Amino acid sequence: MLVRVVGYFAWLLFAFALFVTVRTILRPRPQPESVKVKMPALAMEFVETDEDLSQIIGAPDDPKTPAWRAGLLSDLKADYVFIVIYWLLYAGIAAVLAQSSGDGQRAWLALVAGLLATAAAVCDVVENLRMTKVIEAASVVERVAAPGFLKWLFIFLTVALLSATFFGRGGWVWLAGVVCLLVAGLGLAGLAAIKLGSRQLWPVGAAFVLLLLVLLPLVAAAFTLKTELFTRAFGSS
Repeated sequence: MLVRVVGYFAWLLFAFALFVTVRTILRPRPQPESVKVKMPALAMEFVETDEDLSQIIGAPDDPKTPAWRAGLLSDLKADYVFIVIYWLLYAGIAAVLAQSSGDGQRAWLALVAGLLATAAAVCDVVENLRMTKVIEAASVVERVAAPGFLKWLFIFLTVALLSATFFGRGGWVWLAGVVCLLVAGLGLAGLAAIKLGSRQLWPVGAAFVLLLLVLLPLVAAAFTLKTELFTRAFGSS
C-alpha cells in the first residue's frame, strides 16, 4: 500500500512540474531589460552582492521591475507548498527503503536520508524568508547564499542515498537508481564549482530539471508498475 501511495504521489508531483514547465515556456513572464541572468530564480539563491541582485530582480528605473518583483514574491509563497510536497516524497521513498531493507545498513541509509530531506526543507524555508526580505528591500540585507547552498547540498545527498531503494530489486527499476546518482553527481559537482568561485549555475539547474522531468516519472513508474519488487526484503525471491 505504501509503495503505491508514494508512486501516485510522485506522478502527481511530476504532473505539476510538467505543467509549470510548459506554462513557463508558453507564457513567459515579461522580464525587465536590466535582468541579465539566464536563470534568475536559481541565481537568486546564490546572490551575495547588491550589484548581482539588480541583475536578478531588475533595476528600480525599469518599468517592468515592479511586476517582475511581485512575480518573484508570488513564486516564493507558492514554493512553501512545493517544499512540503517534496519533503513528503523523500520521506515516503525513505520509508519504502526502510520497510524492505532486510538489513540494518539500508535501514540506516533510509533514516539518514529522511534526516537530510528534513534539513533541506528547513533550509529552504529559511532561504525563502530571507529572499523575501532581500527582494522587498532591493538589497542583500540577509545572507541568502548560505541556506541556499545547504539546501541543494542536502537535497543531492538525499537523492544519492535514496538510490539504494532501486538497486538489487530486479527488473528495470535499477534505472531509477542510476538517474538518482546522475542527479546527485551533477548537482554536487555544480555546488563544488560554485564553492571554488564559479558563477556557472547550469550544473545545479540541469540536475534539478533531470530530477523533475526524468527521475520523478521513473520513480513513479517503478512504484506503481513494479510494486511487488518493493514489498519484499532485498535479496528475497
